[in-house]
Amino acid sequence: MQPRYQSIEVFFIKEKYITIYVYAVGMFSIRDPLVAGVHLDYDVSNVVLAKQVRESLQKTRGLSLPEFQRLRENKELQEIFYREETNLAQQYGYKSINTMKKKIFNVGITCQNSEIELTPTHQDCLDGYHDIGEVFTYPESISDEELGQKIRDAFELCTSKYN
Repeated sequence: MQPRYQSIEVFFIKEKYITIYVYAVGMFSIRDPLVAGVHLDYDVSNVVLAKQVRESLQKTRGLSLPEFQRLRENKELQEIFYREETNLAQQYGYKSINTMKKKIFNVGITCQNSEIELTPTHQDCLDGYHDIGEVFTYPESISDEELGQKIRDAFELCTSKYN
């Protein structure tokens, strides 16, 4: 099934790390368990960040409603994601996942019709983000250096009720 658009989420903790997750897209979207998250140091170059974002966008796949329901209800998958979060928290010195989650910001990135859209968000609960009302659109042909910088600029617009 071909996705209507390509979608990823970029989560980050300033000065610590950046994680990119690919989303399977259909009527609803969900983190794709078939694609491993990409974990980068926060100080990675703009070019490397942009290349990882472009590669991740290419991995987006379509998702049927029955598959979405199956994935959303899969307890084993939820446990895998929980262990991954636990490992990240330990790796970066947080005492708990919740302590770490209070520091995480998120930028949604989509690609459709040869345009890349960056959507900074506001964190309103530990696992809840909503867009801040600004979407930044760039041609897909934007250079890697420029795209990486635009992503970092979007990072700076993210907010959280915890910070």
